[in-house]
Amino acid sequence: MICGKHFVSPFTFQCETISGHTFSPEEVASIQKALLSWYDANKRDLPWRRMVCLLYDRLIFFSSQATHADVNVRAYAIWISEIMLQQTQVKSVIPYYERWMKEVNSLWSGLGYYSRARLVHEGATKVVYEYDGTIPSNSEQLKSNIPGVGRYTAGAIASIAFNEVLSVIVVSFLVYGVLFS
Repeated sequence: MICGKHFVSPFTFQCETISGHTFSPEEVASIQKALLSWYDANKRDLPWRRMVCLLYDRLIFFSSQATHADVNVRAYAIWISEIMLQQTQVKSVIPYYERWMKEVNSLWSGLGYYSRARLVHEGATKVVYEYDGTIPSNSEQLKSNIPGVGRYTAGAIASIAFNEVLSVIVVSFLVYGVLFS
């Protein structure tokens, strides 16, 4: 993790210490710029990042004017993708994700880590019965209340589906090495 505090603004926030080094505001700005540039140049077209989602043979469109129901569907799509991506390569997940969003249940076989499917079921049950079918929009609520949702997954759902501004940036050692070598 690079940062563990909330953004003060999109480009200024406090940062935690990594390996004894506390990042200055200038370093944070440089990291943000480098990561955003890297993302713009290298982003992949992943189905869960698109502004259109296929769910049960129904196209859902997302925009700034999306209805609450549409945003909840997008949050569900991101949640499923993040759970599937745990310890699994993106290229392996994409076909399972696309089939899952179309058909949903028995398609998990073959992907492995069956505890993820159990946790998704437990989480979905909790969303239905305790949240009236609405996925919590706050990363802290997601992390604290939905089984199988940790800090990274909660941040992904809250930031992508609900536009919550977070400073939780998880960077692979490769990117970390490129930025700090």
